[in-house]
Amino acid sequence: MKSRAVAGQIALTAFVAVGAAVSLFPIAWIALTSVKTPGDYFATPFRWVPEQTTFDHFARLFADLGGAASIRNSLIVAFGSMLLTLVISVPAAYAIARARRGILRSAPTYVLSLRALPPVILLIPLYLVYSATGLIDTYVGLVLAFSTFNVPFAIWMLRGFFEDFPEEVQEAAQLDGLSEFSSLVRIVLPMIAPAIVVVAFFSFLASWNELMLSVTFTGEQTQTVTKLLSSLLQSPTGADFGAAAAIGVISMIPGIILVVLCQRFLVQGLTAGSVK
Repeated sequence: MKSRAVAGQIALTAFVAVGAAVSLFPIAWIALTSVKTPGDYFATPFRWVPEQTTFDHFARLFADLGGAASIRNSLIVAFGSMLLTLVISVPAAYAIARARRGILRSAPTYVLSLRALPPVILLIPLYLVYSATGLIDTYVGLVLAFSTFNVPFAIWMLRGFFEDFPEEVQEAAQLDGLSEFSSLVRIVLPMIAPAIVVVAFFSFLASWNELMLSVTFTGEQTQTVTKLLSSLLQSPTGADFGAAAAIGVISMIPGIILVVLCQRFLVQGLTAGSVK
């Protein structure tokens, strides 16, 4: 019996190790490519480790290719979309969770169906509206577009946390003189802070990594990291793999920083049973 348990543990460890290797391989590949010379990544036979390490791709990215502006634009749009998503989804999810009857009780189905739609379906309508209102190549336009697809997921996820929160606690606070809004802000929201952090985290990452909407609605003024990466790989003079790998490495940094800073809240939020 003990030998079976040991064998099972070894098999599980091997499976996890293989999965981790498969997941980390693309990251290692991009990191190595970002410090290779063109002679290294076009060499035959293929060179896994560069003969000469160079950081010219990073220098060229910021000096000649507008890397700093693209990072700034992506941060502005991602944080803006994250904030707008929270402002809309928190009260909406609360209203749905506390609804007793009527259309709000079936709202989660409609909300989730919106999230299931491929974004390409809304591209033409959004483009026509943006063209008529002058929102193309603006921060406001990008924030609104990204939030359109982030809000349904946020509402769906937060609703479960609001439903799990004991109404008796909130009612007791209201008996002590707090209004429903005050009890929501001072009692409920602090208790479900891990869920809000999870929603904020995924909303930020979804906006930071968004490609299709960025390619469609950005221009020179609001070019994001993903738009820059796309242009580097589709240049008329040929793909610039070194600079593309460099911006790829940089694009991973915000997500890593957020995970490190919010790890405790992320673990609590993802394991709190928000999905019934």
